Amino acid sequence: MTQHLTRRTVLQGMAGATAGVMGAALLAACGASTPAAGATPATSAASAAASAATTSASVATSSTVAPSAAATSAASSSAVASSAATTSSSAAPSVAAAATSSSASAAPIAPPTAANTIWWFATNGLGKEEEDAWKGIFARFEQENGKLKVQFTNADGDKFTTAVAGGTYPDVHEPVTKELPSWAYKQADIDMTSYVQKAKINQADYTASQLEKVILNGKWFGIPWDTSPAVIFYNKELFRKAGVAEPPKTWGDPSWTWDTFLEAAKRTTQGSGASATFGFAQTNWWVYYNPWAWSNGGEFSDKARTKISITDSAYSDAYQWYADLKNVQKVVPTPEQAKQATWNNGKIAMFSSGSYTTVGMDTRMKSTDWDIAPYPVGKAGVFTRAPGDCCCIVNHAPHPDDGMTAILFVTGTTGQKMLAQAGYVPVLKAVQQSAEFLQPTGHVTRKVFADGLEISRPTPIPFIYVDVNTAFGKVMNDFLAAKFTAKDMMVKLQPQFQDLLDKAPPEWRPVD
Repeated sequence: MTQHLTRRTVLQGMAGATAGVMGAALLAACGASTPAAGATPATSAASAAASAATTSASVATSSTVAPSAAATSAASSSAVASSAATTSSSAAPSVAAAATSSSASAAPIAPPTAANTIWWFATNGLGKEEEDAWKGIFARFEQENGKLKVQFTNADGDKFTTAVAGGTYPDVHEPVTKELPSWAYKQADIDMTSYVQKAKINQADYTASQLEKVILNGKWFGIPWDTSPAVIFYNKELFRKAGVAEPPKTWGDPSWTWDTFLEAAKRTTQGSGASATFGFAQTNWWVYYNPWAWSNGGEFSDKARTKISITDSAYSDAYQWYADLKNVQKVVPTPEQAKQATWNNGKIAMFSSGSYTTVGMDTRMKSTDWDIAPYPVGKAGVFTRAPGDCCCIVNHAPHPDDGMTAILFVTGTTGQKMLAQAGYVPVLKAVQQSAEFLQPTGHVTRKVFADGLEISRPTPIPFIYVDVNTAFGKVMNDFLAAKFTAKDMMVKLQPQFQDLLDKAPPEWRPVD
């Protein structure tokens, strides 16, 4: 069974949103015509949900199916075929179907009724602590902008789709940047280039890697507000107890390799029962396997974005390496063990996540001494992913100019400093060098995040991301339960992803 979770709730152990479908209904509602057959991939870009199961509990207390012995090649092939069944089926729904799908979890959200109110709709899965930070930012915005107010909605993409498909339009949409191409292609969010030009935004002021994600085919479809380099969080107390030296703080340090990482994980895996500690844990979300794959020399596709290459051993071996950490090395807790061993209760020595995880972490882990480190160096070097979020103006927004005013506040110096103080990595370069960001809050050495931007890479082929995300989500649980190998999983997924890529219009396939 596929479990749909947002990137933040996967990592913070909260309930996730259900992924939905944005198809012909949303196209029509946004004033776009339905693409001709074969002109668009079967994307279901309705949600910022990560179609993945939780890790053996990096921070959560629920987990995946218990691991079993590795299946034979034939049985493995059969199992992955069963797990992946229906993955490539994604016909666009009717308006009624879209509304039914989205309303299954909750009723439509009412738009603002008060005058001078901007409706800001976040679909990137913000956690409770993050939502509180955003409310503080908008309170400051309202203080500085007279009559303007903000109604902040933090919900999943299904609810956004329901609103738009029903003709109720927010002013600002806040998605994850890796889903922006799908939203933009379906004309849910508008080309903001004229607004950017009027505001005289200087591209040089922003982190280049994040701007590349919102400028599509030469047009601005959003303005980034954060970036979130993935790192290795580690528990200093468990390292000290095991007599293990702390990881270095410099990306590419030759002393921090896959081998030394594994040794640290083994030595910090200690005890049994309720007192057991484990060396590592990672979400089952496939996007967090890419830094390992890149470090191993693997690629999701060729550079021209014409061929999916996940069956190459350099790519699939990285997935298998993590599965073996769990099923062979035993340094990752089983689902049953994960009920008692979590990062938040101090029984996981290391886990990988993005900077957004730090928001509120000092409160959650008051008595634990922790910090962050780079990913270890593999045979092809070291890389990280640095996903981001952005602000967009919704097609048919009732107050687009006011919406842009709010966007400029969030992405300007005041908003960026407030975001930095909350725990985010800002996109304004000047704020990345400010005391608000670099001054350690609690335990974290935040410079590791900033330095990681230099070797970060984007999510592969964001135009087809949502369907790739869903497909991986249907098989990752069983893969990590050793029902089939990484190679068998990739062999089954590759044709589905290749079909999606072949249908993607060339202009929407950015080349590295």
